Amino acid sequence: AMSTGVVGTVHALAMWKDSVIIGGFFALGGGVVVNNIAKYSNGQWVPMATGTNGAVRCITVADSTLYIGGSLSGGAQKWNGVRWTALASNFSGTALSLHVDGTLVMIGGSFYISPLPGARSLMRSPPPAPAPSARSARRC
Repeated sequence: AMSTGVVGTVHALAMWKDSVIIGGFFALGGGVVVNNIAKYSNGQWVPMATGTNGAVRCITVADSTLYIGGSLSGGAQKWNGVRWTALASNFSGTALSLHVDGTLVMIGGSFYISPLPGARSLMRSPPPAPAPSARSARRC
């Protein structure tokens, strides 16, 4: 049993490094302030930094790295062991799904990224490299 659980809604969960990670819209886990993301390890709820500024809707793990998405700064964030870092800037909306393939993170959901006119509801991080201009192209 997970002691007293959380006060709120759990939207996602994943196993990560012998712990259960839960995300959703909640403030407390087992009486501990966790703010939307928490780790359950060795029978105790543990906050992950100060939590997140919005609801967590999805969690994925790739190569032992933890990623979350939701109504967050940057839409999706990566855990570095100490704090969460945003994967995008100028993100408005909600990330609802994540897929990681190597260094490529695919984010799906309902969002807009300015000033990228085509970035609606599906994006990748990092963004694709710009095509070389004619001036910088190498001549044969």
